[in-house]
Amino acid sequence: MKKYVEVLLIPVVSVLLLPLVFSLFNLLHVEVAPFLYLATTIIMTFITGIFVGKVSSQKAYLKGLAFGLMLVAIMFLFSLFMKAQMTWFTIIYYLILVISSTLGSMIGITKKG
Repeated sequence: MKKYVEVLLIPVVSVLLLPLVFSLFNLLHVEVAPFLYLATTIIMTFITGIFVGKVSSQKAYLKGLAFGLMLVAIMFLFSLFMKAQMTWFTIIYYLILVISSTLGSMIGITKKG
């Protein structure tokens, strides 16, 4: 369990702090495209899935799925606290995050050696 916490600490914190960084750009009146936020979050989730796959000994897809679901649950709770609306775009975005972490963990276990 400790090895998963060590591997996931930096990527999870960066995925959760990414909206804050982009909101600071918006305060400085620099337009950050929503696609850039979407792409960086998906890429970061994929890279974290690769790290999870490298650490796991077997069935990395389940570990990646669990990580993706955990991340989506945290993001969902934040959106509830911020009183954001649930739209189809948000649901699809959450599904893409889960899929990218699962695929990343599958690739990570094959690159383990």
